[in-house]
Amino acid sequence: MQYNLKMPGAISLWKESWALYKERFSPLLKISALIFGLSILTELVFPVEMKGDVQVFSWPYWVATMAVAIVAILCSIAMVYVIKDNAPVKDSLQKSTKIFWPYFFSSIIAGLIMGIGFVLLIVPGIIFSAWYGFIGLVVVIENIRYLKALKRSKDYVKGHTLEVVLRWIFIMFILFLLLIPTFILNKNNTMASNIYADIVLLFYVPIIQIYTYLMYLHLKEIKNTQENMQPSGV
Repeated sequence: MQYNLKMPGAISLWKESWALYKERFSPLLKISALIFGLSILTELVFPVEMKGDVQVFSWPYWVATMAVAIVAILCSIAMVYVIKDNAPVKDSLQKSTKIFWPYFFSSIIAGLIMGIGFVLLIVPGIIFSAWYGFIGLVVVIENIRYLKALKRSKDYVKGHTLEVVLRWIFIMFILFLLLIPTFILNKNNTMASNIYADIVLLFYVPIIQIYTYLMYLHLKEIKNTQENMQPSGV
């Protein structure tokens, strides 16, 4: 019996992600539109003021931004349910509220570890990001939380750290290319730059979510295969 212990290449993952994106396009776009619609609304209602070369943000802007951040977390969780189960948007959002706090605090723990890694040296930060980058999916799909979720995410990535890093570089490089116009617009019109970035992210964030989900599935499958290959008993 042959076992597949290799992850698909970045381009293969992209094609797989694009196919699933087309299947789930409508519900994913609705969820994404909720995030970035609120973000764009915040930009329009509370525009950033310029004092010389310094951007000045009002306190209502920060309050609105915090609210958008909470909605974004709920929507990120909801996207997982849509991608995994093709669940309706309303049901996905309702389910996301039940797991918000475990998801939030698990992500905070992972974020702190990644941040410490980047403070120490860039390389540890990149490695920690690869190890713990799937913690959200572990929390949502496997209902494992906090430190146990950290360990599970790391276990999946173990032996495939470089592969994961390279595949994330690929997907983020495409995003960088799409966002190049923002650097041009930002020189003359900050609001236009922000709105353009939101529109790009509106369509691209679901692809990143799918791409990450598929990496998680492949890593999980490889891990399970490796465990099944182990001789039972000693």
